[in-house]
Amino acid sequence: MENCNSVIENVGATMVVDEVTKKRYLGEVHFLRAWYYFQAVRLFGDVPLKLLPTKDFNNVRIKRSPKAAVYEQIVKDLLLAEQSGLPWTDISGRVNMGAVKALLAKVYITMAGYPLQKGTPYYQLAYEKSLEVIGNGSFTLFEDYAGLRNPANRNSGEHILMLQRHTTAAPSNIHGAYLPYPVLPVSIQPGYGGAMAPMQAFYDSYDRADARKQERAFFIRVTPGTGSPTIRSFFLRLTSTSSGMMRRKYRAVQALTSRCCGMPMCC
Repeated sequence: MENCNSVIENVGATMVVDEVTKKRYLGEVHFLRAWYYFQAVRLFGDVPLKLLPTKDFNNVRIKRSPKAAVYEQIVKDLLLAEQSGLPWTDISGRVNMGAVKALLAKVYITMAGYPLQKGTPYYQLAYEKSLEVIGNGSFTLFEDYAGLRNPANRNSGEHILMLQRHTTAAPSNIHGAYLPYPVLPVSIQPGYGGAMAPMQAFYDSYDRADARKQERAFFIRVTPGTGSPTIRSFFLRLTSTSSGMMRRKYRAVQALTSRCCGMPMCC
């Protein structure tokens, strides 16, 4: 939040960029501040609402604000971002107008339900904002689930906004935490990885005819290496032990080579 507040207060003073660019920067930063607070308020409820950059130690110990006030600020930031002239899409991965309006729709529908319970008017606002995103025609669904993992489709198609990561500048631990290992069962893995790998019941809950199951859309892992990294799909298999307990094993069922544009996970 501190960086967002600093940019919002000071970007107007710079002479390095023109007014159009300044307005766009403000739109991006207002979106980011709204996005950060949206994550915070849903996780923690009442949180400190800090809207000014820190200039002295009297501005660091801030009491928590009610959830309603936080949501009001989130909406205010997104409405300001809507007026910034951002393009509807941005293949470079920067914040775009589609992301602004899509997040605003999600915020409205969240406010309609628990805990604020603002009800029908906010469901209507979410509906109308969603129609703006759909009606613009800038976003389209991929023909199959493989399109979601194709590096050539990053920041395009149905990807309204993707978190931009690089294997060296911003590594991600999502593979170690969420994906199954191809060799050892989770039960004997060290506690720092694989702790949230999907259970067999989750996989079995999908119908055999489900395209996600047919196309092996689950458990995609990209292993960076020299040249093209390897993309592997892992499926979960359970076997019974003599005690009747279920022991998890993993089997690599598909491996293919594909360029990943420096992204640690293409999905």
